[in-house]
Amino acid sequence: MKVLLNVVVENIENDINRQIIVDDNLRLSNFCEMLILSFNGEYLQFYEFLTDDNSYSPVNLKDSLPVDNIILKDLKLKKGQEFDLEYNVDKLYIFNITVDRIYDDESDNSFFKVMSGKGFGIYDKLESYELDLAIIDGPLLDTRFSSMMLDTDYLVCVMSPSNPFARNSVISLTDLKKQKLILRTVSSGTRTLFESTLESNNESISSFDVILEVDNIATIKDLIRKDMGVSILPRSACLDELKKGKVVALPIENFSMVRETRIVYNKDFSEKEFLNEIIKVYGEEA
Repeated sequence: MKVLLNVVVENIENDINRQIIVDDNLRLSNFCEMLILSFNGEYLQFYEFLTDDNSYSPVNLKDSLPVDNIILKDLKLKKGQEFDLEYNVDKLYIFNITVDRIYDDESDNSFFKVMSGKGFGIYDKLESYELDLAIIDGPLLDTRFSSMMLDTDYLVCVMSPSNPFARNSVISLTDLKKQKLILRTVSSGTRTLFESTLESNNESISSFDVILEVDNIATIKDLIRKDMGVSILPRSACLDELKKGKVVALPIENFSMVRETRIVYNKDFSEKEFLNEIIKVYGEEA
């Protein structure tokens, strides 16, 4: 069964929320970690999941039950049901979680998918001037900002060294369909390029076993290292892990997926020479 959840961060001034679809067979521990990561959180052991009857935690908190021993289905989910996830790092964040809908969808194999949301995103931070500039993959589609080309890269299939295909020089599309895919969200340039390349080859993302969608590349690489699945990522995003032998990157046979990397900034950003210097230094180091 699929569950549509509305998540709102309480006790902060800004409107920060997510709408998420999850599979009710997902472990509660995995759900809590993925939810925190979808809000760009870290230090995943510092949380407590609260229901009307119990509390669950990955650490030994007084009166808390182990979070690993339960799946979402065990919570007997129903529409309108509410839970809280308390996430305590430098301050206490409270995620209020409401069950919006429960339904069957055999065509969707994902375990966790962010459908929409607001806050804690790159563009939100640019618009509020919390960031002066940002580096994104793919073309700039948001007309509120300006951009400069930083680099071109290409997408590869990234996997754990223990994956049976890791010794190959390439991976075929047929073999990729047999893998569990951990992909970036549909709004990312990486995902857009992958899907458009599939479509140009008369293929569809629905033919693949996508088990998880998350926009944090560091999280995706961590899941790959644990051999939970493979992903389609820019090769440049994995250079350190490739050098250390933590992951393997294979091109997809007969596929060409060249990707742009851009510096994005507000239209009133005045330090254009600084941007040129970044591009120059990047070119010398690349």
